[in-house]
Amino acid sequence: MDFIVSVGFIAACIGTWRWSALRLGRKGYGWFVRHFMGSCAGVLAGILVVASAIALGVIAPKEKEPVQAVQKAVSDPAVLANVEAPDVTVEQSVAVEKIKSLEVTPSVYVARLNKIFKRVNVKYRAHAEGVVEGPVHNVLKIPLGKYTVLIVAVSKVNGHVTEITVIGSGDGTRISGMEILRIASAALAAAAPAAEFRDVFRGMPEMFAGQEHIYGSVKLSVQKIDGMGAWFFASPM
Repeated sequence: MDFIVSVGFIAACIGTWRWSALRLGRKGYGWFVRHFMGSCAGVLAGILVVASAIALGVIAPKEKEPVQAVQKAVSDPAVLANVEAPDVTVEQSVAVEKIKSLEVTPSVYVARLNKIFKRVNVKYRAHAEGVVEGPVHNVLKIPLGKYTVLIVAVSKVNGHVTEITVIGSGDGTRISGMEILRIASAALAAAAPAAEFRDVFRGMPEMFAGQEHIYGSVKLSVQKIDGMGAWFFASPM
């Protein structure tokens, strides 16, 4: 859930910035002014998304033990004498088993995606550099053209991709909409080895209608969010 809120924050910032800059540009404002004001509005929109998530209880700060209780436990010789060293190997192996992922690293996923891009004549290319460390997941954000952003969630435990999110926001033209659909179809197909690009592309109307498509152990879905464009997801089952 923290990852979804993080993606919402990024999408709100980018979407509001772009919308504000375009609107101010139509009113005759210069490049610097409209992008400066748009970026300020985008940051405020992102903060509003996070504040709303906290207010609704979607995310919440972790509770901490009282300091005095911890200090007392640490200073008690009887407690220290009975403390056994944890089995780090067992804990790590259990953690790895519980993590659901797409069973690929970012570099392997990007190689698949670029291969599909080349085959279907999409001019953009993705990269696996620039993974940013996050509180729950590490995140790789890849802009693809003017209308689409690819966000790759990466496990902090084993480095595997845990979810793919594509955010597309067009300008209302058929060309921008088709570009978003082609990029999103390629990104989802790359996340599901059992899927072909043409099958994902042809299934987009059904996914926009709310249906989930399953390919092997990967679930594909789409959500249309007012004011924030279309969100395409590839998640492990």
